[in-house]
Amino acid sequence: MCTVKTSFSTIKKVYCAEMKNRIFRDFFEVMSLLKGGGGRAQWRPLLDELDTLSEAGNTPEFVHLLLFQCLKKIDSSPAINIVIFMMQHWVLCFSAFQTKYLTENAKSHVRPRHETTPSGNKTEKRFIDAVHDALDQAMTKHNNLVLMGQDIADYGGVFKATEGFTDKYGKDRVRNTPLCESAILGAGLGLTINGYKAMVEMQFADFVSEGITQICNNLAKIHWRWGQNADVVVRMPTGAGVAAGPYHSQSTEAWFAHTPGLKVAYPAFPADAKGLLLRAFEDPNPVLFFEHKALYRSVSEEVAEGYYSLPFGKANVLTTGSELTIVTYGLGVHWALEEAKNHPEGVVEVIDLRTLVPLDEETIYASVNKTGKVLVLHEDVARGGFGGELVALINEHCFEQLDAPVKRLGSLNTAVPFAPELEQGFLAKSKLSETVNSLLDY
Repeated sequence: MCTVKTSFSTIKKVYCAEMKNRIFRDFFEVMSLLKGGGGRAQWRPLLDELDTLSEAGNTPEFVHLLLFQCLKKIDSSPAINIVIFMMQHWVLCFSAFQTKYLTENAKSHVRPRHETTPSGNKTEKRFIDAVHDALDQAMTKHNNLVLMGQDIADYGGVFKATEGFTDKYGKDRVRNTPLCESAILGAGLGLTINGYKAMVEMQFADFVSEGITQICNNLAKIHWRWGQNADVVVRMPTGAGVAAGPYHSQSTEAWFAHTPGLKVAYPAFPADAKGLLLRAFEDPNPVLFFEHKALYRSVSEEVAEGYYSLPFGKANVLTTGSELTIVTYGLGVHWALEEAKNHPEGVVEVIDLRTLVPLDEETIYASVNKTGKVLVLHEDVARGGFGGELVALINEHCFEQLDAPVKRLGSLNTAVPFAPELEQGFLAKSKLSETVNSLLDY
């Protein structure tokens, strides 16, 4: 083992190359504090660790390990003061280094993904069947994938998305969990740290509120903090229109679209659901995958039998028009297509976003610049919904091409009613025709 002095010299050499003057100076101020005061025995474990790191860590990535070891090895009161000092005088400089390092080395953190197009025979499948197929093919392709959720094993889940999987893949890979969303999500992250992939099913998207910390503070940020992938897909049966009441009908996608580090997918059709879900499993970092409950058994189309994946961040223009653009996703897509039929062909252009993060801004802007009028439509309540972000982007980038104010249409700012008649009045669809006609007449 090299001496402490040699150890510091090695660290200095690496830092000089990567972090330049200020970061180097602040870091070594911390090192001088560690070597002095408090007794050398107190710092012996850390100094030994620095020796090891300096010998093995010939790349800048070992700075992640260094911070971790400081926290792990030292737990005395004086040590806590040192850690606070490090946070104040060095970690503030770390973001600049991390941005540079992780950008230049992005390929080392992200496994290669290859888009594949649908091929082979096609059969008529419902939305839930397409989800089932995607899960099945993902389990076959990724032998380290573990599925977790409430009643998803022998019972097959409340919506039967995993029906038959325990017989095919065994209970080690298809696991029932307690009613504790935070624990399930935390277990998923723990699995990925140990080399597994994980799928966590929220029985209803509403229940994800119990796991916000795990998703927004752990899954979303662990790769940014020290390059650790969070290879977790969180499936979210979501939405209203099925008379399930206020605790099983909420739209929660905006909660997560706001959080950096998360991808958010929200398909409207079976073929898209399969291709996007398979792409989610190819992604080494967290994806929130929203599946509308009302679409599970009400929508069907031909879906390719074979394995294929669809790209995130690519919207789909479903109808072309020259007078009005409707930008939407999920169940709103079907509302918009139904409304488009009430107008002559070539009037209303409907854009299905398919993913909210990443967002296909280019397709939105091209359509709005062509039509000059736009309606942003979603099932979520209007206040604080994702539509507000879309309206802001359109105003910023397409203002000079607009022939009317940008309209946003969401559901009422209230809890989802239980009674079917009240629920229909709550949903944005109830005011869709009126809003579209007012824009066309503007």
